[in-house]
Amino acid sequence: MDTETAEVIEIKGDQAVVQMKVGDQCGHCGARFACSSMSGSLRQVTIHNSIRAEIGDKIVIGYPPKIRILSASVIFVFPILMAIIGYSVGNTHYGTEGSGIVGSITGLIAAFAMIWVLNRVFEKKRRALPTLLKKI
Repeated sequence: MDTETAEVIEIKGDQAVVQMKVGDQCGHCGARFACSSMSGSLRQVTIHNSIRAEIGDKIVIGYPPKIRILSASVIFVFPILMAIIGYSVGNTHYGTEGSGIVGSITGLIAAFAMIWVLNRVFEKKRRALPTLLKKI
């Protein structure tokens, strides 16, 4: 299980908002600029406060490596795949380049809509989220 150190900056009911530095593993990732927050070196995540951490606590969060791979695939590969499928369907069905482009755009829109819905489902079921492991 991958772990990162973070600090609790806010409590919202049974959720903790934690802030962490962008990890070393992010420096080697080709998508590091897409995942990082706009503030640069810090990012925030809201997760279930299973260890009853309080504001200011230093904590360790963990998540399985397969979650990172799944997330990256869904966010980066799925839209490209849907764009290609949309282009193929549009171009094959109507036989023009313009219809292929419209199909590609439609595929992208559908992919992002599906990702949004999938994100909401995972959020409600608390799947694919990091977990608080311990206080430091």
